[in-house]
Formats: sequence, structure tokens, C-alpha cells
Amino acid sequence: NPNAAIYSIRVLDDNNEAPLSRVIDGIYYAISKKVDIINMSFGLDSYSESLKKAVDTAEDAGILVIAAAGNTGDNVQYPAAYDNVLSVGSVDSDAELAKSSARGDKIDVVAPGGQLLGTVPWYEGNVYPNASGTSFACPHVSGLAALMLTVNPLLNVEQLQETIDSTCVKLNGY
Repeated sequence: NPNAAIYSIRVLDDNNEAPLSRVIDGIYYAISKKVDIINMSFGLDSYSESLKKAVDTAEDAGILVIAAAGNTGDNVQYPAAYDNVLSVGSVDSDAELAKSSARGDKIDVVAPGGQLLGTVPWYEGNVYPNASGTSFACPHVSGLAALMLTVNPLLNVEQLQETIDSTCVKLNGY
């Protein structure tokens, strides 16, 4: 989206790990910058009251929170499992729910998340590997929401969620 300002809020350390407090700080930083959308491509197995409070504060500030459902093959992880978060599962190249994608009624939408060309070389020799998972599906939905806001910047969180949900192609119940 040529009209989008993108904030990269790094919460992970060099080992791709972060304490929950750093994730929560990142959400509050996004709120302070008055972003329209927060994309979270990570998942936790257990409920966190402090994470829920940060997500609620973002929603109260008019921010659409979109999160990867998780690569559990089973239950949706948090924050995607919170009711006020747009939860994204992944489909493979055959448009089937990916075997690794979380499942269940907490999934709001699915997007491509199988064997996508990576954008950062991960190995020696500048190899751009294929990657899969709901973390790669989630930005597709965030990009869609950003484009929707370009067309109509007055859409609120509820309108964005409803429009995305009501206009997507339903695939095997998702």
C-alpha cells in the first residue's frame, strides 16, 4: 500500500525471543503512535491478563488488532484467541487449511501461508527460503485492512472486521 506508514516495532532479541512484557510495551508504543492496525505474528499457549488489557486498550484507541492463529494444528493461540482480535489461519497452495494451522471457531479468516518466498536471507549465500505458517498469512490480512483504510479512512475497527469477514470466500467453514 503506497499510502501506508509502516512502523516496525521490534520486540524480539537476536535469538527471536521476547518476554511478554516487551510485547506489551510494543503494543503500547503502537498505541502512542496512533497506528490504525497492529499485526502480531506470534502466539502464546496461555491466556495473559496483561496482554488482554493491552489489546483492549488498542481496540479502545480505534486500532484493528490482527494476529496469527498459531501453527498448533489444533487450538488458536493468544492473542488471536481473544474475541476482539481478528484471528488468521493459513491455507496451503491448494487453498486447503494448512495442516499446521490452528483450527476451530476462533479462526476469523484464512490467508496464504504455505511455501511463501521469504524476504530476508536466512542462510549463508543469501538464500531466500520458502516459509510457511500463520505468521506469514497474517500480514496478508493486515495489508488488506490497510488498503481498505486507503479507500475509506473513516472505517472503524468493527466495520473493518465485519467487511473482511463478510466479503472473504468461505473455505471449509473458515
